[in-house]
Amino acid sequence: MKQNKPYLNIAHKGLRAFFLSTALTTMAVPLVANAADDAKGSVFEEIVVTALKRSSTLQSTPISISAVSAEKLEKMGADDMIDYIRSVPSLSLVDGGPGQRRLVIRGVQGTGEAQVGLYYDETPVTGAPGAGNSPGDSQPDIKLFDVERVEVLRGPQGTLYGSGSMSGTLRVIFTKPNTTEFEGAFDGTISSTAHGGGNYELNGMVNVPLVEDKLAARAVLFWRDEAGYIDNVRLGIKDHNSQDTWDGRFMVRFNATENLTIDASAVLQRSNINGDNKWNPAIGELQIDEFTRTPFFDDTDIFNVTLNWDLDFATLTGSSSYYERRAEVNFDTTKFISTFDNNAVCAIQNGQSPATYTCARRSNRPYQLY
Repeated sequence: MKQNKPYLNIAHKGLRAFFLSTALTTMAVPLVANAADDAKGSVFEEIVVTALKRSSTLQSTPISISAVSAEKLEKMGADDMIDYIRSVPSLSLVDGGPGQRRLVIRGVQGTGEAQVGLYYDETPVTGAPGAGNSPGDSQPDIKLFDVERVEVLRGPQGTLYGSGSMSGTLRVIFTKPNTTEFEGAFDGTISSTAHGGGNYELNGMVNVPLVEDKLAARAVLFWRDEAGYIDNVRLGIKDHNSQDTWDGRFMVRFNATENLTIDASAVLQRSNINGDNKWNPAIGELQIDEFTRTPFFDDTDIFNVTLNWDLDFATLTGSSSYYERRAEVNFDTTKFISTFDNNAVCAIQNGQSPATYTCARRSNRPYQLY
């Protein structure tokens, strides 16, 4: 039900002249190599992917794979999962709101663990496990600014990506530090949400070569303030599902030798969602009548170190990651509890002793609880 209507967009491309005038180079992401294929100069897009744990072109990779380049993500204004899934065949999403989504490939889905592996660079991520939890329904969704590409591998990928990739794997590849050039980018967007208010986005990236051809650092920061569009008529709260998110991504690349590269990264994302996206048609369009607020706080930390050593006859890759996610979900169970035949709860709520006090019955519920 969310509809964004941009009325002002300070685009990345529109600021390139500004960056050049202040001695910054434009953000150059060498994702695509174009080559003339025939005498008429026909140009074909050649995208390099790493789905097989080694670099290969999309056309020569012998598996069912789709790759969404940075240029395409930028053109479609993709910010998270829900923005790019429609451009990938066989990929869909069960959307329970930010931080509560399940990726689905080829229609294979079920409760419990995820059937689609989700990777950010070399780090696999999923929801919190537990007997009363469904990890696959809460896959983390890191924002997409300064992303090199998104790869979607269809079909079982257990050999390379483990048991959580029964129907496929989705990989988000971040842009790595550039050891030869100083780069910078800025993006700002203002938009509106139908039945809600204004949305505000700020993105920034800076790449600094610390030692030419040897060492570079890259920092990415962004902030989102998104309006809600669902009203809680019982509590008198408008746009109760508004949210704000900020993210910091810090990366370092060290070319230790001509054949040895070490990448280290830290990704921190903090999301505060004031309420979920579910509404009750019986109450009214885009309306609910919950008795309490239902905020969702989602903090994600990802740390990774990856080593790539070119041995001429093969490439040795080693990767070590630390992933931590802290999520706090709140539910309103008032209506569920109110149907219980529980005189003790009712008596205590009325400041009485259950042994001597009997709650008044209502026509549609056993006891008066509220």
